[in-house]
Amino acid sequence: MNTKIDELISKIEKLDDKTIPQWGTMTAQKMVEHLINTFRISSGKLEIECFTEERKLPILKRFLSGDKALPREFKSPANELVPQGYQFQTIEIAKSNLLEEVEDYYNYFEKNPDSILVNPTFGPLNKEEWERFHIKHLTHHLTQFGLLM
Repeated sequence: MNTKIDELISKIEKLDDKTIPQWGTMTAQKMVEHLINTFRISSGKLEIECFTEERKLPILKRFLSGDKALPREFKSPANELVPQGYQFQTIEIAKSNLLEEVEDYYNYFEKNPDSILVNPTFGPLNKEEWERFHIKHLTHHLTQFGLLM
């Protein structure tokens, strides 16, 4: 478990279907479903290729290990693979599913601590790198929806 990830995830409870983003076009529910998919990738449930050229991966890995936030205009090429509609009937169901996916992510790395899984932007990531990714990614989207300042 990671207390920083848990702390960030707990802020999602404040979202509802009327929460408007400060930038971007995602609805609150779309953002939660986007997070669900990233946790599914990081627990090995959803396999996806890396869309980044291999020569750029060292630069992105350095960014991942640093303190800089994801830029507002950051877009993952994997977003294009997500269906246009919603995966869940309501945002409440999506938020509940997100909590389950986070738990599955923790359980996966508890059982497979040396696992390396492919992130569509940052390439192959180990447990520590996935944790850094999730913290940056959650911070980005929570800021987008005004849940972090």
